[in-house]
Amino acid sequence: MMENHRKNLEAMNDANKMAMEVIKTIAQLQSQYVKQTFEEMNSALREMMSAKKPEAENKWETHASKIKDAMTKAIDHTASIANVVVKSHRDIHGKMQDRFAEGMDHMKDSASKYKN
Repeated sequence: MMENHRKNLEAMNDANKMAMEVIKTIAQLQSQYVKQTFEEMNSALREMMSAKKPEAENKWETHASKIKDAMTKAIDHTASIANVVVKSHRDIHGKMQDRFAEGMDHMKDSASKYKN
């Protein structure tokens, strides 16, 4: 019984470590994304502000295109993060489910031995 309890604690500890790794990965993805987005926005704004009057009209089109691209990247980024979360949830849930099944098997074995 103590061995079963130890295994439960180990499984929970492993699941906790996996969850922390996911949080770390998501934070890194977010940090990279925010940095890249600000650099792109800063560059586009500088380019827009440096345009002379006749060029400014064309710059608006370019600026609108860059905004569209940024929005597309934001949506893709959100999808990437969602995929990381879903995959990690499946992994953690699977590990805990396997441990639960193993624990139940152990309890059944112990109960049958106790009866005999």
